[in-house]
Amino acid sequence: MPPKNRDLSLWVNPFYPSLGVPFFELPPECRIVGLNPTQVKSLTQAVMKSTRNKVKRGNKKLKAGYKKKHKSEPLTPTQALINTMYGPFIENSDFAEIVKRIILASTNSQVQEINNSVIDRLTKKGHRFQTVYGVDTLDEDEPGKDRNLLNYDPLWLHTLQTTGLPPYALRVRKGCPVILVRNLNAAADLMNGTRLLVDHVRTNVLVCRYLNGVRKGEIVLIPKIKLDSGRDFPFKLIRKQFPVKPCFAMTINKSQGQTLEYVGLDMTTPVFSHGQCYVAFSRAKGWNNIWVATDPEYKNRVKNVVWNEALLPKEKVSTITNIQTPRTSQRVKTQNKNKDIPCNNQ
Repeated sequence: MPPKNRDLSLWVNPFYPSLGVPFFELPPECRIVGLNPTQVKSLTQAVMKSTRNKVKRGNKKLKAGYKKKHKSEPLTPTQALINTMYGPFIENSDFAEIVKRIILASTNSQVQEINNSVIDRLTKKGHRFQTVYGVDTLDEDEPGKDRNLLNYDPLWLHTLQTTGLPPYALRVRKGCPVILVRNLNAAADLMNGTRLLVDHVRTNVLVCRYLNGVRKGEIVLIPKIKLDSGRDFPFKLIRKQFPVKPCFAMTINKSQGQTLEYVGLDMTTPVFSHGQCYVAFSRAKGWNNIWVATDPEYKNRVKNVVWNEALLPKEKVSTITNIQTPRTSQRVKTQNKNKDIPCNNQ
């Protein structure tokens, strides 16, 4: 029993057993000297009821705030294209249909974003991807190697990616489509841009199958090799890794010469070279097998780049190039102004 004529807050432990809440949360009227057990029980029930009501109101506010903060945003054209191409088959875990489909984009950054998005969706669905880490070093013959090792953070080097360089952390699993990023063996059709299907992931070798061509279904072994970054960086980065990348999406340039089953075209970023638009739209077997995501500003139109020199006769090309625009006429006036004009010396 607590001592008489003493404040209960000086005697009771910080957490009262029957309340289950800290004593400092009790209202001021509960801190009365000389309470009998009946009064303590009634006050305890009142406080517990008040606490439950507060928790309920707090939970409602938290749920309302969460819904307001995480309000669903409208899908971008690229996300809508991913849902159309892969959404139903990711839900059904149908990898046989997933490998028949591919999204083509004009830039490597778009391809990387789409691949990561599809892998993240598969991971959330419960499909476990194995992460294979590479080894990054600098060229031993490069002058100032020791100085460069001190200047560049290894964690930053791991984030570097370029066209012919696989990622440092490569996420693959059985049934995942991949694409070669280097020429390995021309006689075996292992060239840059060849699509493969992963069968098994080993420590130093990938067991894959050809996805298309005359060798479709044949098994091939892809080892880890050393690949360099070339001249893309101010130093030569050497990465030992499997020479492959995930291939849920690929660039339009690498899709040349391949016939694909179902094709999605991400045209939110316009093409930048002659013939890219034609190559993209001619990869599928029919128009019913093509889905296109466009920039809303273009209103279902895509940009096409054409070089006049490749299609028109020389006479028409010369006529087009001789047409003076405000910019070319200004340049012609400037050139004429800078010419040396002969004069008579007196």
